[in-house]
Amino acid sequence: MDFKVLFSQLVVLYDKLTKQQKIIIAAAIIGIVGFLIFLVVFTSTKNTKTSYEVLFDSLSSSDAAKVVEQLEKDEIPYKLEANNVIKVPKNVVYKERINYCLFRNSQKLWSRF
Repeated sequence: MDFKVLFSQLVVLYDKLTKQQKIIIAAAIIGIVGFLIFLVVFTSTKNTKTSYEVLFDSLSSSDAAKVVEQLEKDEIPYKLEANNVIKVPKNVVYKERINYCLFRNSQKLWSRF
């Protein structure tokens, strides 16, 4: 494909357009570019936010302290909310539940979820 010929045909077509048509085409191009920029910014900020899910809830204070202590040892970020609700990043919830329930012989924690 010869780009010079294509470009010259576009110039001829553009010259035939009325002023109103040129404004409409320019507005459409600006709108499309703006929308694409919005999508890039929106998807990049969405991926940087870590979503947290409940690891355990309604734990006693002593059990919650043990879980938090282990999370700190494992360097896993967590959020401790009201009623001893412990939240961790979504991608480690099930792994950590298995660790606490099976490998640490914590039957009391196992019955909590």
